[in-house]
Amino acid sequence: MSETQKPQLATQASRRSWLVLMILACLCLSLAEAVEAQVRRDPLRRDSMTRDPMPRGQMNRDQMMRERNRQDRMGDRRQRSRPDAIERHFYSPEVVMRLQEEINLTPDQRATLIAELQSAQSDMVPLQFEVKEAQTSLGKLVRQEDLAEKQVVDQARRVMDAEAEVRARHLTLLIRIKNLLTSEQKAHLDQMRQRFREESLSRR
Repeated sequence: MSETQKPQLATQASRRSWLVLMILACLCLSLAEAVEAQVRRDPLRRDSMTRDPMPRGQMNRDQMMRERNRQDRMGDRRQRSRPDAIERHFYSPEVVMRLQEEINLTPDQRATLIAELQSAQSDMVPLQFEVKEAQTSLGKLVRQEDLAEKQVVDQARRVMDAEAEVRARHLTLLIRIKNLLTSEQKAHLDQMRQRFREESLSRR
């Protein structure tokens, strides 16, 4: 190897080393970004990465709040799954259509039910738009720094009135469905609903 070739080889080796370092730096940066993205998606993982491990059975305040919120959500779901004192006396159109063979729904009853569903749907769509628009307007009002009390209250009443219209139209549909069914059909639906409820409770 000549003396002139040695500096060239040293320069090439230095460039290769610099290139390797640059590649490693890029890999480390990508890994850090991936970890940060995962941490943002999963707060529990962030807590486990940034906090010292705690003895089993011991919770700090944040963990206790998360557990309490989880239990509250479970309670809300259980509460929603229970029929209230009014709805348990009615039959949803989905249930009637699904069990039409079991309750021997007649062709005339089926045609009437479809017509009632179509009528309710045509009434519900504009009502639901009214609810959404009223809620959006109320949201804009309450986000202001200084609230105009009368304006906010009046808009809140508009929201509640629109929601009441939706509930009243839904109740009208349920009333017409119940009046459409015979006593035998309603008794059959009650028995099946009770059986489904007992089976659901037994699986918990």
